[in-house]
Amino acid sequence: SKAMVWYHGGQMLFTGPADWHKSCCQLAVELDVVVFNPEVGVGPETKAPQMGLNGYAALKYVLANSVRFELNAAAIGIGGLSAGAFTCTLVAMELAKQREGHLVAMAFADSGPVDNDILMLPDDHESNRQFPCGLYTSPKASHIVSMKFLSDDPESAAFGTDPAIFPAQMSDNLVMRLPPFVIFTREFDQFRRGNEQFGRRLAQHQKLLEFWVQAGCGHCLDDATAGTEAVRLENLKLVIRHLLPPDQALFKTGLLPPPTGTAGILPWFEPMGKRYPDVQAKWDKAIQQWTQLDRAGGMKETMILKMRPKMAKVDKAPTSFLEQCDMEELEFDATQFGGAGPKAKIFMYRRKGEGAKPSKAMVWYHGGQMLFTGPADWHKSCCQLAVELDVVVFNPEVGVGPETKAPQMGLNGYAALKYVLANSVRFELNAAAIGIGGLSAGAFTCTLVAMELAKQ
Repeated sequence: SKAMVWYHGGQMLFTGPADWHKSCCQLAVELDVVVFNPEVGVGPETKAPQMGLNGYAALKYVLANSVRFELNAAAIGIGGLSAGAFTCTLVAMELAKQREGHLVAMAFADSGPVDNDILMLPDDHESNRQFPCGLYTSPKASHIVSMKFLSDDPESAAFGTDPAIFPAQMSDNLVMRLPPFVIFTREFDQFRRGNEQFGRRLAQHQKLLEFWVQAGCGHCLDDATAGTEAVRLENLKLVIRHLLPPDQALFKTGLLPPPTGTAGILPWFEPMGKRYPDVQAKWDKAIQQWTQLDRAGGMKETMILKMRPKMAKVDKAPTSFLEQCDMEELEFDATQFGGAGPKAKIFMYRRKGEGAKPSKAMVWYHGGQMLFTGPADWHKSCCQLAVELDVVVFNPEVGVGPETKAPQMGLNGYAALKYVLANSVRFELNAAAIGIGGLSAGAFTCTLVAMELAKQ
């Protein structure tokens, strides 16, 4: 009894509803909903405002005939992909104008060209988190051309802020009256920044249900072989729950992101195992082995010592980065800063090359499951960080279990940080641009250090 009015894609210039029968049937089957696929027109014959009005008329027709179609009138949504998301947002804006946002359970906009950032902001603007690769730059240029076909006067000064062309530019008064939105975008999508900006506005007015960023693909480039197409459908199955009427306590489940401020922007990337089953199989096998060890009476210290030489080879970064860095081994009295002592090691890495004088720094705590490896086992990774991120990297000795227990591990990491801060002038660092970090066990140590900073 649930339904979606699904607006077709095609860059606002191409295709009609008859070209999308397979996709609509797939949605109907996979999501177990009734799908309506209306004709809304394409440019340049149909301009943007009329496109939205046509989509609005189709929705009103479905709503008016909900009994005939045996639908739950409180469980009807609107949605679309790419140009369809653009039409969906125009329809939602028309609902807001008519104070009818309550008529639909949700609006689902998947990678829509809804905001004007592609026209008004350069690619190198600080707000742009997309990579400037071919997946991004080429379709961006073609979509700017498409948007101009939707306007009677694309050269006018008002074109870039016209909500009929860029519906995310609608007033706050209209945003407040929109139906609740779910937004999907892609990691390399040319519309990702605009979707994020619109998502923040929706969140500020408690109109954002969920925001998803799908990893590993560009605009509409869901690849069946890489599994991204299947991932998108799995995500849609989760999202479709918002078609339930609000009186069924959807907002009490705790599944939804916070409705205020930028906290509404939650880029959920898909687990690697969903896309690469062979990786998942390896992890399943490893988990089974660890479980058997645990059942055998836990990991004995002798077993840990036996495994350490093997685990020391865990650093998979390319060896070539070693040649691109100057590395220095330092010793300091950790007891001066609350660590175990008296002598503690810390390695410093700085990229080579003319003019290589980065003033930013990271104290990077090594991984190894809190039981294996030390800083000397992670030279390649630290050199890679120093070169790729253009920062000075400090890689301290913090100890591993069972010899070093958790509180002391954090205190050792804290002591290393305090040593770096105390010597920032000596190391030619900007003391206000020093961070801490780590991967896996290193992230554990990093968080212990952050907790110690909070205590002090």
